[in-house]
Amino acid sequence: MIKKRRKQIIIKKTILNFLLGYLSPSNKLIIYLSQDLDKLISKTQKNIYRKYIKKHFGSNPLKKVA
Repeated sequence: MIKKRRKQIIIKKTILNFLLGYLSPSNKLIIYLSQDLDKLISKTQKNIYRKYIKKHFGSNPLKKVA
């Protein structure tokens, strides 16, 4: 799932950077692509964080802290 999102991020980032060379940053298409890219990045970071928490703290985080 993370690899699939990373590919999507790379593709959308490339398209956005290419289009920014020709279109204004206030163009509706650019704004839509930028917002969609932000959503993908935040979802990916959230999944990475969840994976980290599961790996380091398991099911009971208080057990390892205390």
